[in-house]
Amino acid sequence: MNERQRQDYLEAMGIQPWFPRFVLPQAKPSVDCDWDFEADPVPSLQPAPVPQAVQAAVSHTPQPPAQTGGQPTWEVAPVSTGGVTPQASSNILSELGFASEEPEAKSSETEKKTASPEATSDIVTAEPFRLAVVDINESCLVVSDLPWSGLNQFTGYHQRLLRNIVRALELPADQEWKEGLFAWPLLTDTAPVDRAYAREAVMAYLNNQFGLKRRKTILLFGRNSCTHLWNHEKDFEQCLGVHERDDTRYGITSSLGELMSIPSMKADAWANLKALRPSAR
Repeated sequence: MNERQRQDYLEAMGIQPWFPRFVLPQAKPSVDCDWDFEADPVPSLQPAPVPQAVQAAVSHTPQPPAQTGGQPTWEVAPVSTGGVTPQASSNILSELGFASEEPEAKSSETEKKTASPEATSDIVTAEPFRLAVVDINESCLVVSDLPWSGLNQFTGYHQRLLRNIVRALELPADQEWKEGLFAWPLLTDTAPVDRAYAREAVMAYLNNQFGLKRRKTILLFGRNSCTHLWNHEKDFEQCLGVHERDDTRYGITSSLGELMSIPSMKADAWANLKALRPSAR
């Protein structure tokens, strides 16, 4: 039912749909309103008083030079950059309700640290790298570089080459090898990216996941493995070979990926690692 049909129905039934206000019971009479259209006078705004410090700062005006002998003499006064001295500006701020803040003086120790090149010598950004970790047995651990892009997994070809090397070195090996992968940088926005923190992160990962401290033989394949686990100050070529530290023997040579890409490097790798054989001691 639309509104037109509703009105026709009420009219046919004799029902009055609306009533004027004066017919309603207890209705009050209408009130006549007299509107005053005369605008109220707007009070004049008085200018705010100027602080005395502002008047004193800007009231100074240059005076014309005194005439001596018909020729004007000018006195050279120091040029002011803003016309207001620092003391006057601080007075103005204090009168206006603002506290003037004095810049904090840098301590001499901070300046020395900033100027000293030794403070920033070790803060060098570490390049992205990946390390494959293989648990050969309870006393032997292998860490090898992996390429950052492309084929970055420890494949069956890596395993086959590593098993041949372990067998040639006469090292005992378990049937099942535990493998791990360490990638740098870490997937956090707040972690530092310098080399020192990268070395700490690698050591923490190997100690927590593989018990690095209990290992007696550690094979390092690649430049990044050597840098973060053996020596970060020497060149990689100077670290090749077998070394011993804290009753742990380290064998350092090229990465497994390089040995597979360049077969001629296997002879150099064998020359670097053959001293690890028990029969060679």
